[in-house]
Amino acid sequence: MDLANKVKNGGAEYIDIDGTQIELTSENLLVTMQGKEGFAFAGEGEIGVVLDTTITPELKEEGYVREILSKVQNMRKDKGFEVLDKINLYVSENQMLEELVKKFESEIKKETLTENVVFNTQRDTYTEVSINGERLLLDVEICQ
Repeated sequence: MDLANKVKNGGAEYIDIDGTQIELTSENLLVTMQGKEGFAFAGEGEIGVVLDTTITPELKEEGYVREILSKVQNMRKDKGFEVLDKINLYVSENQMLEELVKKFESEIKKETLTENVVFNTQRDTYTEVSINGERLLLDVEICQ
């Protein structure tokens, strides 16, 4: 059993400093848990949870897509569309985000009731949005 667990469970350990025995107990030591870099730790009593906080490229992409979905849903709401209205989605001005829209097109279509996604077409009605700090032009219209 290591020192921290021994002391935490009411035991004692002794160390020798210049010929003097010093008793280490829970009364004169503070034992805490600390997360390792890249991990988050939370615990209470006998229970603890460790989370890996590493942002992988896949998680980053998922975050961008979630933001795009949120912006499109807010645009639908702001334009007064009915919940079941099918839409056309227009995307422009950011190649990286356009590639993500293409990669996750089926999910975006399903979540936003989009019939058609159109890239880089000339429109006067685009709205400029920020997706995790990236500029993107979006527009939505009800399908005819």
